[in-house]
Amino acid sequence: MFKFTSTKLAANLEALRQQYVGKNLSAKVVVPPELSWWYYQEFGTVGPYSIRGVVLPATPEYPEAKGFPEVHHPGVPARHFVRDSLQRIREESASTMVTALHGGDYAYSAANEVLFSTIMVNVIDTIAESMGQVLHQKGYEGSKLGGQQPEDVFKESATIIDSSED
Repeated sequence: MFKFTSTKLAANLEALRQQYVGKNLSAKVVVPPELSWWYYQEFGTVGPYSIRGVVLPATPEYPEAKGFPEVHHPGVPARHFVRDSLQRIREESASTMVTALHGGDYAYSAANEVLFSTIMVNVIDTIAESMGQVLHQKGYEGSKLGGQQPEDVFKESATIIDSSED
């Protein structure tokens, strides 16, 4: 059986433990409603579906707008740009957190700081990088985003929120 003989070590460990009592360290990435396409690209749709009242705007190639009472969409396959990057996110996040804790004397404030200033920023960057690779492999043209690239729109719009109270 292991027994502490140093009261200073035991006191220091207890002080560290007390920093974490009743605290939860948690954050999440949130996107605004206008980026709902992101979820469909990640998870896909169940299958084909119909869209009613579709109006295609006029373009230089087709100068008159054209309306359709109903359009049958083939569905959106799941792209998994988040799921496919989770292992990398886990590994990089763990390494960054361990380094921060060690360098910050294992203080809760060091863990909290690195979560919001580094780890979650890297999560957004990693998801955006994966999104760009996956969607461009599939021939994404950016038409619904006014010519902007989806990964750029995601990075500009995604926000980090503290979810420790959720």
